[in-house]
Amino acid sequence: MNCETNSSIGGGAPQSHPKPNVAIDILRGLAFICFVTLIIVVLFLSLGKMHLTNSGSHILFSFVYTSFIALPSMFVLNWIGHRFTGPYPRLVFVFHALALLCTSTVGCFAAAQVLQFVGALPARDYWPEIRGSLPFAMVASLIIGLVNAGYETMQYKLQATALELQTRQLEQERANKLLAEAKLSSLESRIAPHFLFNTLNSIAA
Repeated sequence: MNCETNSSIGGGAPQSHPKPNVAIDILRGLAFICFVTLIIVVLFLSLGKMHLTNSGSHILFSFVYTSFIALPSMFVLNWIGHRFTGPYPRLVFVFHALALLCTSTVGCFAAAQVLQFVGALPARDYWPEIRGSLPFAMVASLIIGLVNAGYETMQYKLQATALELQTRQLEQERANKLLAEAKLSSLESRIAPHFLFNTLNSIAA
């Protein structure tokens, strides 16, 4: 949500030009995936659902699931935030929640397919794996995604407010400049006849 404002005092309202940086978004997404994977592994270890003897396969599974769910969710949430925060500010969290449910479901099926394709998940364990991972994926996606979406939405609103304040300030400066020019023109129009009258009097004397 980076906006660049290009404006001048005499050029009217500033224009907002978003500058998306795909490379930074991808790096941020990868860092986010690693962070969420670490949280899931620690959570499973603390709950006793994972043991250190088979932690390698669990870390692989967590990383694949997080990759297929988190990256699409980030881009979809970012698009929804930019597209619907202004027109539908009260419904944007509903759109976020629906999008997170969709991306977590599709990502869960896609991740299981990839794990089955590479041989990490036997074919007979595909549906049990889906039934076991899908509810957790949905809940985790809603919690993490809505918190992140709330932060992004607040940041978007703050930037929009700052841009509006800057626009008003520039309009006020332009109005002040026009007022000063009008006063100067009025003063010049008053001085000119007196100067001409005094010059004629000097010549006549």
